[in-house]
Amino acid sequence: MTSSSSSTTEFSSRKKSSSASEELPERRWDRLDEILTRMETSLFDATPQDVCEIGMLYQKTLTDLGKARARGDAILAGNLNGLVGRAYSQIYRKPSLRVMDIVTFYWSEFPRLVRARIHYFLVAFLIYAFSFSIGFLCISHDSKLLDLVIPAKLKSCIEASLYQYGSSTDQMTFTTATLTHNIQVAILAFLGGLPFGLGTIYMLIINGIMLGGIVSMAQGAGRLASTGSLIFPHLSIELITIFLCSGAGFIIAFALIKPGPHRRRDWLAQEGLDAVKIIAGAFPMFILAAFVEAQITPLVSIDVIWRYLIGALLIELILIYLAMGGISLERLKELFRRRSESVDAASPLLR
Repeated sequence: MTSSSSSTTEFSSRKKSSSASEELPERRWDRLDEILTRMETSLFDATPQDVCEIGMLYQKTLTDLGKARARGDAILAGNLNGLVGRAYSQIYRKPSLRVMDIVTFYWSEFPRLVRARIHYFLVAFLIYAFSFSIGFLCISHDSKLLDLVIPAKLKSCIEASLYQYGSSTDQMTFTTATLTHNIQVAILAFLGGLPFGLGTIYMLIINGIMLGGIVSMAQGAGRLASTGSLIFPHLSIELITIFLCSGAGFIIAFALIKPGPHRRRDWLAQEGLDAVKIIAGAFPMFILAAFVEAQITPLVSIDVIWRYLIGALLIELILIYLAMGGISLERLKELFRRRSESVDAASPLLR
């Protein structure tokens, strides 16, 4: 009885193995065509299973192509040759950049990347905030430290705007110089990651002290509210951009300092790709800051309080985008559901 059941099991296993080995090639070709169609529509539509399967299906279809040529089946060989060529272009060639790929990057990939690397941006923010505090507390209009951290051109614009009570042209020159300077700071903060992050730290400290000194000077001149209202709408965007670029610089620096089990060059190339993506994602913020400086700052009809509200609104919108971008509607519903459940669970304890 035992012998009979074991032979039956062996026969059934052989039958399954035989049916698996006799998989119809047409199914493989259809499956490969399905994966390729999805990848050619958009690379983001490809699933992890597609990526795992395409290499195996490509090799088997290549073997089928050789057999078709050996049999002299010209029609089948032509069809398989086209299929193999499409697979080759997806496996070995870089995909062309499409408009939807750019939209997907800014809509989901960039904010997700920022959230995944948020600790680098927090370090940049803390260094800048500490330096700002030093500048605000230690710098006055006649401080020697002011000459070290503020460029001569920007200092002359500040003096014309604050102490000589310059015209609106002087104030516009000041805001334009501030915008140009902060864009340069953001770029240099990113490049400063190459010397193991020392350049990034230097740029954050110097410019944090400088901004603190400017605020201190404006307060001493009794024009903090009016001068701040001119630069705050675009400065709020520029500061976020500086933190993003500085975080990208720290990513490069950390890859150089601690590559882990990888070769330093390979790890730098891998981490550097994320850093470049962050810079690319922050680039539209430069454009937005320039637009605000060109279109909103010159409008003298806008009240001081409204200028601060515009700046605060821009900060809020950017932070919401970075915090929520790329999160699906289902995920948002799940987060709100968990939050409501936690509130309901805590409400009896508060009574």
